[in-house]
Amino acid sequence: MTRMELTLVFALAMAGAVVCGWGLRALWRRVAGEEDDALELADLSTRLAVAEEARDALQAEAAQAIAALEHELGETRGSLQAALAERQAELDATMEIVRVLRQEIADLRARGDAA
Repeated sequence: MTRMELTLVFALAMAGAVVCGWGLRALWRRVAGEEDDALELADLSTRLAVAEEARDALQAEAAQAIAALEHELGETRGSLQAALAERQAELDATMEIVRVLRQEIADLRARGDAA
């Protein structure tokens, strides 16, 4: 047997070993691992669906909460503006009374100085 023939026989034996190993690995995955993978994929897909539903529910709940808060903010803003307008009217009335009283005091002082 020549060196070339020996190399070819050795290369074919190695290629055969690789193909045999690949076949045995595929067979082993099919027998032992694929069922686990299928169950795991089914479990993951179920958990993903549940998580998506929970996310959608939380998003809807958050949107409702935001809408309720915006409505409450509008009501609070309106009531605060009304209270501010009322206080401003009270302040204006008080300032008018103070102006009238100052005018009366000035008139009384003027009469007192004239007498």
